[in-house]
Amino acid sequence: MERRIHGIRDLNNIIKNMRMFSSNKTFTPQFLIEWMDQNGVFQQLFDPKKTHLQLVQRTTDVLKLLLSENMFSQQLMEQFWSLTKADYKFEIYKIINEISFYLK
Repeated sequence: MERRIHGIRDLNNIIKNMRMFSSNKTFTPQFLIEWMDQNGVFQQLFDPKKTHLQLVQRTTDVLKLLLSENMFSQQLMEQFWSLTKADYKFEIYKIINEISFYLK
């Protein structure tokens, strides 16, 4: 669990630093999102059986990135929303409140 928490923390730092260094043409937000999809990051974060409260609490920056790049698909939205059926309902509503500015 500790490795996953460090992983999401590092991923959030990468996302924040990516905004500062946006001139890099190779490491783009789309590249990072595709990498996360290919490496099962979303399944780890949004699957109620695989995730943990501390991981869910740290998904805000990932969701903001997906929304800002128009890559928050219906499938990812359904996976994210499925967390409300588990013990994460309050956290999901809190996250939605934080990302509401990015919603269209």
